[in-house]
Amino acid sequence: MSGRARFTITHLIGDRSTAQVARDLAVTRRTVERWVADGVNWEQADEFAARVLGCHPATVFGPEWCAAAGYDHLARIGDLADDCSVIPRQRHAAPGQSSLFAVA
Repeated sequence: MSGRARFTITHLIGDRSTAQVARDLAVTRRTVERWVADGVNWEQADEFAARVLGCHPATVFGPEWCAAAGYDHLARIGDLADDCSVIPRQRHAAPGQSSLFAVA
């Protein structure tokens, strides 16, 4: 498992306030601000996807999350992103890339 991947959550927060996200995750606003600035690791991405968005993190962060978490077999299932319609698609995804993640 790679603990080095960082996942962007800025585009996923939407119209939620930092305080609201912090409450949903039982963390401080400063922690959420740090995550917005620096990204999150796979475990934090898991919590964010499940608690804030109500989705499995693989549907939000794609195959890179699967690889970072050690669930490579999920990455082979196909485009899981369609399972979570509340997630806005990133406009800057690579051509032909339908996933919603951005890995720093």
